Amino acid sequence: MNFLTLLGRHGSASLRWLGLSFLLTAGLQLGLGVMVTLAADAPGADGPRGRDVGLLLVGCLLFYLAQTRLLRQTMDHVADALRRASEGVVGHLRDDADAAAVSLLADPGVPAALASSLVLAVQSVLVVVCGLVYLSTVSAAACGVATVALLLIVALQVLSHFGMDKPFESIRDHQCATYDSLQALAGAGRRLAVDTPSRVRIEGRMRDGFGAIAALQRAHHPGFAQDNAMQQVVYFLLIGVMVFGVPLVEPSFRSDMLGAVAVTIFLFAPLSSALNSLPLFDAAEVAAGYLNRLGNGAVDETPHSATSFADFQTLTLDSLRITLPEGSNEAAGPFDLVIGRGALVAIGGPAGSGKSMLADILMGLAEPAEGRVWIDRTVVTSENRRALRDLFTLADGGADRDPANWVVSQDPSVTATVAGMALSTRERTALHQPTALSSGQVAHVAVARAVQSGRPVIVLDGVLDAADQEWRQRFLTETVPTLQAQGRTVIVVTRITDLAQLAETRLTLNGRPAC
Repeated sequence: MNFLTLLGRHGSASLRWLGLSFLLTAGLQLGLGVMVTLAADAPGADGPRGRDVGLLLVGCLLFYLAQTRLLRQTMDHVADALRRASEGVVGHLRDDADAAAVSLLADPGVPAALASSLVLAVQSVLVVVCGLVYLSTVSAAACGVATVALLLIVALQVLSHFGMDKPFESIRDHQCATYDSLQALAGAGRRLAVDTPSRVRIEGRMRDGFGAIAALQRAHHPGFAQDNAMQQVVYFLLIGVMVFGVPLVEPSFRSDMLGAVAVTIFLFAPLSSALNSLPLFDAAEVAAGYLNRLGNGAVDETPHSATSFADFQTLTLDSLRITLPEGSNEAAGPFDLVIGRGALVAIGGPAGSGKSMLADILMGLAEPAEGRVWIDRTVVTSENRRALRDLFTLADGGADRDPANWVVSQDPSVTATVAGMALSTRERTALHQPTALSSGQVAHVAVARAVQSGRPVIVLDGVLDAADQEWRQRFLTETVPTLQAQGRTVIVVTRITDLAQLAETRLTLNGRPAC
């Protein structure tokens, strides 16, 4: 169950809430139980005294109000936690090592609040069962009437649930849209790390989605904690039958009437709490499903600095060593490479040789095991890495095909370059709206989107490998020279040896550890 997985992500915080909720409800139930026992065991000579009945009714009312208040606070806490978590997601994007924080679960209050509701629901069901067992020992007729009435209340709650489909669907729609935006941040995090405008747009949509979910939670969850009027009518009819009807069938019931009625009164609040918790779990299950499918990928968000490398002339890899993929602690290298502005560069090698890792280091998305990256005469550090990323755009064939997530330059020369690319009508449509494409067409569009970004350095990580051979040849012979004339650098990451040989500057990785 997704909900249980959600609770497991933040076990310590959830357990604290579980314990607190358990103690609060157990204390309330114990206090009411003492009142019921005292009232039932101290009838006057002529039957129950008014003081005892009054004390019992006041105790039941206090218990009902306290438990309902606890449930409402839990629901409100979920809404607040949603808002806080959305801010945390946007403001604290992490490296892959901390990818678990890149989700709504960054705020332990969400699973903790849901955990407290779960305690209320489970305890309430147990209390109802114990109450019915007690009634069965006192009077079969009373137990039968109570069971029928409580089942009728459950049925009314289920029927009223169908009337809440519209707000439920609205919550689900906003959840789906919001978590899709979150998925875009994770799945395309590598590209979005060097594409600030697109990332800001996605974050804005995500903020709006979380805000809408929180508003819906606030608007409807307090209503879930209210008892339906028809349920209350059935409940009071049940009390009336207990007091006036059952003694007609079982005269001996009169001596046990106070205790039986007390238990019947006692049953309604926990039953109501259990039923009113269900919508919260329904919404939580949707959220948990999306969150548990959320993968790694959002990258470190460093503050913007005043540094700008827009006029750079060279990028240099200086004695660079990289950690090989697949969790190996071995490093490949050292690599030395000078990339001039306007050059066509190829980083080649077999799968798993570390090509994409080297590209990430070059773009400022990762740090080398050893060595340095220079931009002109400046060493790239954590303070200026954000400025380095602003130079790059990345096309890596990822699943993010929403045009709204890509930056588009308004420079006429960039627009003319894209217009001159060999794109089909469907591919040009895909630049502006989501369109079904073949794998080759997806690669063509990804390259075109990288070109239309207007960024000085275009990194094509594997996308040319997936492009049609004829289209790839036209891109290299027609589009790349135009880009070079504009002073834009093209870096091709590829497994195809013949493709790498076409570049002016080449670096080949063999995937073997450094000696």
